[in-house]
Amino acid sequence: MATKRDLVEAYSFSRRRLVTAFVSGAPGGREVEPSRPGRAIIGGIAITVLVLAAAAVLGFLKPRPNAGWADSEGVVLAEDSVQLYLVQVGENGEDTVLVPIVNATSARLILGSDLNPTTVPEEEINKYEQADAIGIPEAPVAMPGGDALVRTGWTGCTTNGGGFQVAVASDPSVEVDEQAAMVVSSGGAYFLLAPGQPDANGTPRVFRMEIPSAEAAAELLEVLEGPVPEDVVEVPRDWVDLFPAAPPLGIDAFDFEGQLDQPGQGIEGLTLSNGNAALTGMLVLDRNGDEVVLTADGYREMSDFGAAVYRTLPNIGEPSQVTGDIGDRYADPAPNDVWPTDRPELRQDATAQQPCVVLSTHDDVPPTVSLAFRPSAPAAAEGVGADEVRTFVERGSGAVVRVGGFTDTRVGDAFLVDSQGVRYALPGDALTQLGYGIDDAPVVPTAWIEHFGCGVTLTREEALRPIGSSAQADRTCTPVAPGEEAPAEEGAEAEAGAGG
Repeated sequence: MATKRDLVEAYSFSRRRLVTAFVSGAPGGREVEPSRPGRAIIGGIAITVLVLAAAAVLGFLKPRPNAGWADSEGVVLAEDSVQLYLVQVGENGEDTVLVPIVNATSARLILGSDLNPTTVPEEEINKYEQADAIGIPEAPVAMPGGDALVRTGWTGCTTNGGGFQVAVASDPSVEVDEQAAMVVSSGGAYFLLAPGQPDANGTPRVFRMEIPSAEAAAELLEVLEGPVPEDVVEVPRDWVDLFPAAPPLGIDAFDFEGQLDQPGQGIEGLTLSNGNAALTGMLVLDRNGDEVVLTADGYREMSDFGAAVYRTLPNIGEPSQVTGDIGDRYADPAPNDVWPTDRPELRQDATAQQPCVVLSTHDDVPPTVSLAFRPSAPAAAEGVGADEVRTFVERGSGAVVRVGGFTDTRVGDAFLVDSQGVRYALPGDALTQLGYGIDDAPVVPTAWIEHFGCGVTLTREEALRPIGSSAQADRTCTPVAPGEEAPAEEGAEAEAGAGG
């Protein structure tokens, strides 16, 4: 173990070595040169320049509010809360007041579609007086853009004994059959759905034609070689109303112009091949085998379909051959401007159990519909209950329409259908305030629009009301005005009136 003396000598030795190192200089006689400070200074300057450049870029990318944003009326957007404000300036150009707007739709109704709000820091917003919030809380949060509007190709699909669905999508997801026809039943009533005469532009049209009785339906199904009445597809009545109406398939549809005021009268000089007397109002076969109706002063020629319908009337039945001169020929009394002239071919395969109707809108002529089958999602009505009506709107899309009838072109109230399947009335100039044009709003029949959820009316006056005011508390949804659907034979006249 080292003694105290050993420790003192060791300490003295270490001290002498340290002193020698300080006074002797570097090995080999060279002095250690001090490091130059220039490198550190240059590096610091470079870092400072980079920091200043980054700050400048951030300042450029981050928009700054116009210094005079509070001096003129407009809309600003709070930077942090993303709250819209209407800027109101006093008469003297001072005393600016900020009015919160509940949503962007209300802001567009107030100031138009080209909002372009100025983004303002929250601390600047808080410097000004704020009034009570205004707007329409129930207005749609988002509205479809012009490119996302579905103007045509809406579908309405049902199933045998089920409910139906109205779908608004860019792809109808059905197979259209422009030649198909069907007999359907709804609550004990029977209807023929069949292509009638095309419109003025040659576009095919399918009509609904009510059959007066179950007996007439059975007779017509036999004539058209269709199923028995018990096997026809049962559909909701509201689904049938998605088709335009043509005259019912009864005696009142035929216009004999007074020639059959007294049916059942004998006609001199005419007999039937079975020996019975020929009577006015009878459906007979002329010498060429064509079916005609006898009148007191001649006969009425009949189209193939008109004769099939006439045969279903009471006490008519199968035509017999007539002998003798049947007199002068007169025009077909059937409403052939809408009824088909040929007998339609009824769809009877398995696809008929899920029928669909497709709505087509046009610029200068009224809307038309077609029968379709083989629906897939989202058009198919699978799982829709018998008393249920379901709607579907493709995500991110919607529609702007004018409600009318199947004989209208550019009349009717405007409605917006959003992606949530809710309709909103757009009276006055609300359509243009929201950025839509007249060409964006085709005519859609009332029966097609009324099944969407009922939203509130969107107007500038409503958007300017304070939230919670008594006027807003009384506001309800705007129902679709029921359209008085003109009989199809009057459609051309109604269309001419609308166009004039």
